[in-house]
Amino acid sequence: MTQKIIVLSVLMGLAACGGGSGGGGSPVITTTSINNATFDSTTGASSVTALSALTNTSTSTTNTATLTYSGSTITKAVVVGPDGALITFDTNLGDTIGTTSAYGGVTLIGAIKQNQQEQILIASFPSSTKSKIVNHNKIVGSKMYHSVSLQANKSSVDPTVSATYTGKLLGSYSSVGAYHVINGKPFITSADVSMTANFTTDSIAFSTSNTVGKSLPSLGSNTGLSFLDMTGTLTDPDNNNSFTGNVTTSGAHTGSVTALVIGDSAEELSGFGSTSTTNEIHSFGFITKK
Repeated sequence: MTQKIIVLSVLMGLAACGGGSGGGGSPVITTTSINNATFDSTTGASSVTALSALTNTSTSTTNTATLTYSGSTITKAVVVGPDGALITFDTNLGDTIGTTSAYGGVTLIGAIKQNQQEQILIASFPSSTKSKIVNHNKIVGSKMYHSVSLQANKSSVDPTVSATYTGKLLGSYSSVGAYHVINGKPFITSADVSMTANFTTDSIAFSTSNTVGKSLPSLGSNTGLSFLDMTGTLTDPDNNNSFTGNVTTSGAHTGSVTALVIGDSAEELSGFGSTSTTNEIHSFGFITKK
């Protein structure tokens, strides 16, 4: 049965810990690294008959994400979830937590619940010290839900010049009974991101290219996903350093993107968004620098 995908509205978690405050503060998550776990093929992905997205309003939160180590091994990961509540993964309770590198230096921490029905990916980008991305996937009944959070401090500085930003996107893509034989299991996606910002007119030209995906659990060779490449224009009518706009992909997905000015000198322009079409969804976060 075909079900309509809900348009994603994503939570932004603001940092409550680390050095500094305002535009220059540290992000909630201060460590880097994806695990090679996936949803169980019999109880998880193959039972998914529809995809959806968590419909939370963008909200700041004072919840604090933490990682617990035993030596060099992460034994517990607590992250801010898409509703602002904390989500806990604990190896002492049978959950799996792992680390690896992917996509040219992007390091990931991945965790999956013992019942294989919930997963997070925490992305840290080597060129960024101010932002982290959390992808969250969860199976409830016959649906898989996607969401993504950008965890950073939005700048209080009002930039008044033009600048070009480049960086990377990290996302999750799933389809059900669709064109790619993925059948509900999330692909981890990456893409190059380019933005040309005119802060005088409060407008940003946004585009992504070279979108690829790695299937879980192998994280093997890349699968080309150029139909997820997107373009759009973002604006900031409220002059609050939060730019939002609609985007379209070469494969007829539609959706929206929000980009936030990060840092005292507007040195990062990072954000989140999603695109979808019937029975397909791509949710993502991105981090770019001047």
